[in-house]
Amino acid sequence: LDGRLTVPVLTYLTDFSVHPLWVADGVDVHLAAHAVPAHQARAAGARDVRMCGPVTDPRFRPGTRQDRDQGRAAFGLPEKTPLALLVAGSWGVGPVRQVAQELRDCGAAVPVVVCGRNDALAARLRADGIEHVFGWVDDMPALMHAADVLVQNAGGLTSLEAFAAGLPVASYRCIPGHGLTNAAALDEAGAAVWIRNA
Repeated sequence: LDGRLTVPVLTYLTDFSVHPLWVADGVDVHLAAHAVPAHQARAAGARDVRMCGPVTDPRFRPGTRQDRDQGRAAFGLPEKTPLALLVAGSWGVGPVRQVAQELRDCGAAVPVVVCGRNDALAARLRADGIEHVFGWVDDMPALMHAADVLVQNAGGLTSLEAFAAGLPVASYRCIPGHGLTNAAALDEAGAAVWIRNA
């Protein structure tokens, strides 16, 4: 054997903004969730690009009122208050503290913050008086069903999971580089609102 694959190679583009490194000559088919990333992949040199929608765990599906109530109970969240689920990836990066405080102080929704593996961020948010702070969450579908909107700063797979769950997505105070290009691509696609100022 010479180490070469004898089967077709497919890659799934998890973001709406396609990084050029994701388009490789040896890939037979690039799968995209929407026409915007499909166009970007073709512009980067992908020969065969197909749209297939979000590819996520089947638990990410539109929730019922019962799912909402059960999710709120499971995570100890208020029953009737609008909730903004604030995510920042598994590393908990970006201006998460600032966004959580702005959400809390504007009064439109109570922030529910997922810090991933960033324990220091979780401790700082609790010290700031943010009431609903979580580290790594194993049941994101239930937490998404409990929320009214997802506020994100990077636009990766969590956004696709929110789309599959029927949860509206807002891009806000995005991290430099890919976070900003994803916000622009999501906005162009009409898939998420891009909030550009407080």
